[in-house]
Amino acid sequence: MAYNTSTGAYTTPTGAETATTGQTIASATWNAINTDYAAAFNAITGSSGQVTFVSLLTGGPVSTGAPVVISSVSTTTVGATTGSLIILTSSVSTCFLTLPAASTYPGRWLYIKQGASPACSVSSNSSNVVLLGATAAQTVIISVSTSGQWANIQSDGTNWQVMARGNNQPPA
Repeated sequence: MAYNTSTGAYTTPTGAETATTGQTIASATWNAINTDYAAAFNAITGSSGQVTFVSLLTGGPVSTGAPVVISSVSTTTVGATTGSLIILTSSVSTCFLTLPAASTYPGRWLYIKQGASPACSVSSNSSNVVLLGATAAQTVIISVSTSGQWANIQSDGTNWQVMARGNNQPPA
């Protein structure tokens, strides 16, 4: 199956045109197919092997790592693989997060939930968070010190944008 890098099209190799599911394909034809897939992969990824475009299709749920629970410190560094945080610190008025550099992770999402009672507000250690409706970066992520507050933030390559936030408190 030859891959044409200028058109992005495949052509069927000789010997496989009429192959059906479960049918044996001659070894030489199979080797040609695998060689052409390798050429296509190299054309897509470039010489460095770095994928430049990824398309994810899933027929089921998407799973990420378990949330990191912060329970006893006032300053926490968010790890390279952390996707979500549950903050249970109630001994300080503000919990500070050292967020990864937004330029290192453009497009990355972080989910943050304040679960302690009494709760602390949540801020970044540097002015790299842009709140909903704002244009200037600041430090505040969750300003209300009420248990159940949450924020979803996403890196735009320069700052962390607050994309959504709210309160998970049940009605009284």
